[in-house]
Amino acid sequence: MPTKMVVFDVFDTLFANTHDYWRESFIRVCADQKLQVEPYTLWDVWLPKEREFRARRLNVETMIPGPFESYTDVWRDCFVRAFDELGLKGDADAANELCLADFADRPPFPETLEVIAQLKGRQPMAILSNADDSFLYPLLAKHGISDAFEVIVTSEGAEGYKPHSLIFDVLFKQLGLQPSETLMVGDTLHEDVWGSHLAGMPSAWINRHDAPMNGRVTPTHELHSLKDLVTVLNVAENASTGK
Repeated sequence: MPTKMVVFDVFDTLFANTHDYWRESFIRVCADQKLQVEPYTLWDVWLPKEREFRARRLNVETMIPGPFESYTDVWRDCFVRAFDELGLKGDADAANELCLADFADRPPFPETLEVIAQLKGRQPMAILSNADDSFLYPLLAKHGISDAFEVIVTSEGAEGYKPHSLIFDVLFKQLGLQPSETLMVGDTLHEDVWGSHLAGMPSAWINRHDAPMNGRVTPTHELHSLKDLVTVLNVAENASTGK
């Protein structure tokens, strides 16, 4: 079946989001607040608390989600707890706002803007992202690509996180399409590939670093760059027209 909508994940799919960017934010937090702690020490205490949130937001064995929590609220709480654990009189709100602002300033991958421009007007596109509106929308707007996407669904807007079906259901309702008519493009085998599989979507896993394919399911396509997606779409289009 021809792909009527390409659905993109955002972070580590269209825009880079490695721990190095986070560590730079923590360096700025410590400098701005004149905290008597090594930035990486603060990061090492903060990060496990953030991972606790990722574990509790969805029980992947029962697929029962926990009460919805936004990244904004969780990250602030992680700073509160990290400062307390380290005996620091830090400003959790200010630290959180700095990190949110930096998150809205992540760089696109080298081919991202080129590929989006190439597909715009030719291939309908949407976004499905585990993200808060407060940093996702400014990021897209900064690079002038907001209008390239017919639908944008965030975890905050849907009050649910991939791979749970709730966020995918919100997407399909807004698109007015069947899952089989869409293609999910994302970087994670868990949230994007497995989540789309559970939702009945074909998937394109973007594997920029030749990671092993050790997820619960096998993606429909494996990409090493977004440019590979153009090739996949061209092959599918030619097949559907008999070329």
